[in-house]
Amino acid sequence: MYLTFTYANEPEVDNTQLSVYEPLSHHKVWIVDDDQLILDLCKIIFKKNGISYRSFNSPTQLLNAEWDKTVSYVLMDMRMPEMDGIKLCKLLREKVGNDVNIYAITAQVLPDERAFY
Repeated sequence: MYLTFTYANEPEVDNTQLSVYEPLSHHKVWIVDDDQLILDLCKIIFKKNGISYRSFNSPTQLLNAEWDKTVSYVLMDMRMPEMDGIKLCKLLREKVGNDVNIYAITAQVLPDERAFY
């Protein structure tokens, strides 16, 4: 695999703080991003934490998929060549309603975009 990492000698965060977060292992996540590296990174994180997921390389691929009513979260890139995350969010809301949590993800936000989003 082309994604490499090393293990830290000591934890960088206080693990006692993690108890305030709800475990996500009983939730299903869909993620859409045109960057395969991001999808691969999410795969590692989801598998390590026992989170059921499905990934998509394009907004159209996600929109054309038969909706799974057990999906709790959708993570979407804000900048994709096919359409931006705002348009995808609107189309997805029309398809699935308000019962799913949709979150924007991006590797980089330009200063003028920060206020807009």
